[in-house]
Amino acid sequence: DLNFAVMIGEVAVMLVLPQLPIHDSTIEAVVDASMLMAISTPVMYLLLRKSELDLEVANRQLEEHNAALKTRDADRILMEEMGEYMLATRDSAETYNIVARYIGRLLPGTSGGLYVLRHSRNSLEQAGVWGERHQSEPWFAPEECWSFRRGKRHQVNDAETDLACTHVNPRGDMAY
Repeated sequence: DLNFAVMIGEVAVMLVLPQLPIHDSTIEAVVDASMLMAISTPVMYLLLRKSELDLEVANRQLEEHNAALKTRDADRILMEEMGEYMLATRDSAETYNIVARYIGRLLPGTSGGLYVLRHSRNSLEQAGVWGERHQSEPWFAPEECWSFRRGKRHQVNDAETDLACTHVNPRGDMAY
């Protein structure tokens, strides 16, 4: 910040210097105290204001970073807890139930379903759900799901323009 202040001061002096009276055609300038005060006051104000803004930005970034760390830590704790329960399950139905419950806690405000491909590989069966707005059938054929067919995530933001899966029953303008 000191270099910044020196640079602003030099620019201000270069702007003011031609206005000052020159003695005997030399480069000696007569600078009075009021001229220096006129130059230094705005420079100091700008430096203080810049420092305040830099501090505000740094504080905001620190708050965002702390919030992200808290969320990550809470997610880690939930994942560890889920893992402990999964290790203690007696069968796959309990495991699916645990996964669905914890996904709902890890992704608050979302709805969805956990589906398992049957051994016959001809249908996916609902093994668990979370959230209040789950909108898929309890079972469906793999070819009814764009995500399953393509082997990657499929998102629908607008059911009228995007390719919708036939196993999903969208309600209104709900995206999935």
